[in-house]
Amino acid sequence: MESAETEKDAANDDYDYLNWFPHIVPDIVEEPPPMKLVYHHGGGFIAEPKLSYNGEVRVFDWFDVDKLCTWRLLNIAMSIGYKMEDIERLQYCDNDDALETGLKELDGDEAV
Repeated sequence: MESAETEKDAANDDYDYLNWFPHIVPDIVEEPPPMKLVYHHGGGFIAEPKLSYNGEVRVFDWFDVDKLCTWRLLNIAMSIGYKMEDIERLQYCDNDDALETGLKELDGDEAV
């Protein structure tokens, strides 16, 4: 008599859960993430004495730069309480750039 329980080939055996869902498995990470996403939100720009942003700051560890895209950035914004229809634009500044000269509009995955 055969067992009612059969062994199945898992379709997701090679699925990279850690990189797609790093918040699910934070305990198995042994190396620091190669990238941090810093979200400044809920405030505004102050021009004087030099350009700065006042508001809240949230930092997210990101493990796979190749999986970073506009939709993921929007999803992170929604995870901190924003509704998709309320997000007018995303802007970014590389860590090494000054805010005055490095702030850019995120207008597609090419910019990511």
